[in-house]
Amino acid sequence: MRLTILAILFASCIFAQEAKYTIATKDGNVYKVKSYNSKFKVFKFTLTNGQQREISYENLESIKFIRQRNRRSEPLDVTLEFVRISERNGTLMRVLKKGKCNLYVHEFDYLHYYVVRDGEQIATPIYLKQIISNNFKKTALEYFKDCKEVTNRIKKKEFWKKNIPEMVEYYNNNCE
Repeated sequence: MRLTILAILFASCIFAQEAKYTIATKDGNVYKVKSYNSKFKVFKFTLTNGQQREISYENLESIKFIRQRNRRSEPLDVTLEFVRISERNGTLMRVLKKGKCNLYVHEFDYLHYYVVRDGEQIATPIYLKQIISNNFKKTALEYFKDCKEVTNRIKKKEFWKKNIPEMVEYYNNNCE
């Protein structure tokens, strides 16, 4: 019995040190991390050797990990980035599309979609699911007004709330 308990403790110590996340900073450092805390004004994380570090959100490039919702689902490569949503505030969001226009999703009780073009500092909410939904069509037409093909497809209801990732992919591939 004692041998079994020791074997379980030994195995749990070995597996507990495994890196779950890869954190990249804008200055080129890459860390293998077993946990992180994003609830403070600085980003805190614990390395696999138990050492704790912290960096500012402005220096955070990305967080990468593999998420599997249950045993039957396919593993999903997830990348999080710090995205500014106002002059003073920002949050970690999952990256859905990268290109001339990046698409992010903030997963809370609902999925909130944000877009950021190259050169923009603050993300634009393209769709926020709330009790009273925002006007997706009006917001999308204003944001993508530099691309006639996308605005025409929005007006024809070919692009709608349900296919925002496809709309951003189309914009990245077909618009100047």
